[in-house]
Amino acid sequence: MWRSLGCLFLLGSAAQAACIVGSPVLSPVSAYTYQTDAVQAVEVPLQCALSDQPTLTFSSPGGTVDLVRQRYLGVLTAGTGDQLEYYIPDVYGTSLDPARTSFRFQVIVPRNQWGASSRSYSGPLTITVTF
Repeated sequence: MWRSLGCLFLLGSAAQAACIVGSPVLSPVSAYTYQTDAVQAVEVPLQCALSDQPTLTFSSPGGTVDLVRQRYLGVLTAGTGDQLEYYIPDVYGTSLDPARTSFRFQVIVPRNQWGASSRSYSGPLTITVTF
């Protein structure tokens, strides 16, 4: 079964340094079926001074960090209350690209979530950039 997925990304900053943070750029979400993962690429544009060392943290209602697998776990919800889990892999490895112009990461809805109905799912995700 196919599902339509969406994520609302909010951007925060604990900034007082010389970084400028842009709005997240989202790739189209691949279709989720029980047999395949749905994957969305996210890029957070920014411009920082060479002396800044920005980092990302994630938060959402019901979200947690899996310290063992080093990934962020979250939940997307349909209007009916049905839920699909998602994760952001390698949260401690999410780093600034070599050109120092953006952070890039993926949001993955893993396959085999058999109890989910065919609906549209969405949920907030706050991305905090600290520098």
